[in-house]
Amino acid sequence: MAKAKKITTVNILKAMELGENRVLSFTCGSGEGAVDVLVKPRLPLLERQSMVEDIADMVFISNEEGDVTYCPGFKKFAIEYEIINYFTNITLPVDSEKAWEFLEKTGIVARIADVLPEDYIVGVVSEANELIEYRKQEILKRSKLDTILDNIADVIKAVSAKTEGIELPQILEYVQKNAPELKGEVEQLIKSQAAEVAAV
Repeated sequence: MAKAKKITTVNILKAMELGENRVLSFTCGSGEGAVDVLVKPRLPLLERQSMVEDIADMVFISNEEGDVTYCPGFKKFAIEYEIINYFTNITLPVDSEKAWEFLEKTGIVARIADVLPEDYIVGVVSEANELIEYRKQEILKRSKLDTILDNIADVIKAVSAKTEGIELPQILEYVQKNAPELKGEVEQLIKSQAAEVAAV
């Protein structure tokens, strides 16, 4: 019977071929316009997480009121931009149109993917897609909650108009029975409505 091999950190690192983080290089272009591109073969864990978050950040746009909109058309650009940003020594233009034009004309991201470990980019993009999906669900939940609160505010205004002196405890008792998760927000809403009425 063969003797079992002892598992050590050295054996694990050898098996995973992590070794030293060497820099890969290829030439982009020809003649005097050629550029050496240095490519990191992998990212440290925190950088990888930062890249995932940066990709997700680029596909959600906030307006001045703080409303967030999902822009799926930016996803391909965000992924390619961050691949260049995190894996290479190339500095892309700040202007997104110029950066997009550079990425489209050079096709450089495909070249970078060719020199990286197999499925490495696929893994990072998969993580970014999971984060994007999570954020989309959070926006959807918040939107539904806002709609519910708007409807409750409309009901409160209508009831207040027809019934002077409606008591807060009665409203909160109704909410507690029918939508307990909204009790705190409804209470705040009623107080703000009462303040608005008092100011008029």
